[in-house]
Amino acid sequence: MNNLTLKIGFSIFLFLLILASGVWLAKTGRPLNSKIFAVHKIISILTIVLTAIFITQMTKTFGINQQSITFIVLTLVFLILEIITGVFLSFEKPINSIFLYLHKIFPFLIFIFLSLVVNLLAF
Repeated sequence: MNNLTLKIGFSIFLFLLILASGVWLAKTGRPLNSKIFAVHKIISILTIVLTAIFITQMTKTFGINQQSITFIVLTLVFLILEIITGVFLSFEKPINSIFLYLHKIFPFLIFIFLSLVVNLLAF
């Protein structure tokens, strides 16, 4: 198993941990459990930082093309929207149920576009 495979696998593992901690947080109900919420945020930040480092290393190793840039930008847009919806959901009283729906959809869009980026860069 090469270094790239380990990095991709570790990013996927962290991504799944984010989803699991989010489900766990949702199951605890309101008010949000601050310890689980902290774990969810820490895993999210760690995943974002490490994945950004991995993608940066991949662009230096394999080069980058216009399609990769487009998918990276789309991934970042969905990531920012995911963080914003998470902020709105963390309020004592969530503002609107649409934020919950979007917060459930954006991770899958992020995963899809990030997979496309990795595929375009590495293969």
